[in-house]
Amino acid sequence: MDKKLATKLKINDDKILRADLLMTIEQLSRQEAVLFASKAVCDFAIEKAYYSPIIIEEIKNTINSYQQGNVKISSMRSLALKLHDLARQSPHPLTRAYYRAWGHVLAAAHVPTHAIVATDYLVYIVNLNAPQNIDAVKAIRQHQLSIAKKFSSPKIND
Repeated sequence: MDKKLATKLKINDDKILRADLLMTIEQLSRQEAVLFASKAVCDFAIEKAYYSPIIIEEIKNTINSYQQGNVKISSMRSLALKLHDLARQSPHPLTRAYYRAWGHVLAAAHVPTHAIVATDYLVYIVNLNAPQNIDAVKAIRQHQLSIAKKFSSPKIND
C-alpha cells in the first residue's frame, strides 16, 4: 500500500472514498487545501463542551489572515503546535481529536496533504461516537469529497 494512503490513526474507514479524497487534495494548492480542510472541520458538528470557542475563533481569524497574505506559514505552524499541545493536555478523546484536526488544517499551509489527516480525525470522532457505523463514515467522506471538489481548480497544461 502507498504510504500516503495509510493513516497512523486506527479508524474504521472507507478506503476507496479516502483514496478518492486524497487524490483530490493532492491537486489543491496550499491555500485551497487549508480552505477545504477548514470547511470540512467547520461543517462537522461537535458539542461546544468539547472545545474552546475562543481558540476556534483564533484559528479561523488566522486562516482568514493567511488567505489574505497577512500571515506567514511559520505563524500557522506555531498555532498548529499550540493546538497539538492543547490536545495532549486534554483528558477527553473528542477534544483531543478535534484540536488535532484543526492543527492539521493549519499544517496544510505548509504541506497540503495534512488536509487528509484533518479529515481522518473527523472520521476518528465518528468512530468514537458510533464505532461500527460505516454508513456514517461513508456519509462524512462523501461530504468531504464534495467540499474538496469545489475547491479544486482546473489545472491548465501549457
